[in-house]
Amino acid sequence: KIEEGEDTLNHQITMDGHTYYHEKQRWQRCGIHTINNLFQQNIYTKEDFDAICVALAQTSMPQYVDMDGIQPYQPNPHKSEFGTGNYDVNVLQTAIQNQGYLVKWFDSRNDVNIINLEVIFGVLINYTERKFFGLRKTQHWCCIRNLHNSFVLFNSFQDQPEIFENETDVFLYFTTILSEKSGQILLVVEPDLEGYVYK
Repeated sequence: KIEEGEDTLNHQITMDGHTYYHEKQRWQRCGIHTINNLFQQNIYTKEDFDAICVALAQTSMPQYVDMDGIQPYQPNPHKSEFGTGNYDVNVLQTAIQNQGYLVKWFDSRNDVNIINLEVIFGVLINYTERKFFGLRKTQHWCCIRNLHNSFVLFNSFQDQPEIFENETDVFLYFTTILSEKSGQILLVVEPDLEGYVYK
């Protein structure tokens, strides 16, 4: 069952008796969709993410001083210069930190089975998506949450969330992302649980 929100790409989806918030893809805004899906609500807008981009640019590069965070001759380095999205990891990390959580990068040289799924709030995943018969490569964001005693994948390319059968399937998915899609895994955790993200 799908209930459409004001934005027809934002849905409340009922699966197995539980309701999930799931945003679908618009432009290159998978970063926004992923964070909203992670927190299971429409917590950030394009304007919010653009404001984060401005703040980041003004902090790291003082020449970015105008309201758009850009100079006429140079685009903001944290998003697409065309206004379609394509936000980088610094923007997503700031958005998460603004909600009181920490982000820890997973070292892909380690075995994914050391991740303690029981204590983390969620997982951010970035991987390479091939389009146009593999001629074009883009980076895509998605996330996993532990909700209603199940691990759930929220990917804005998909029509609805995907529920994993068990932890083993989650780890197999991580392995596929790292080995076949040049992916990265970022762990989202409450500050007081930071020391427990690995078994």
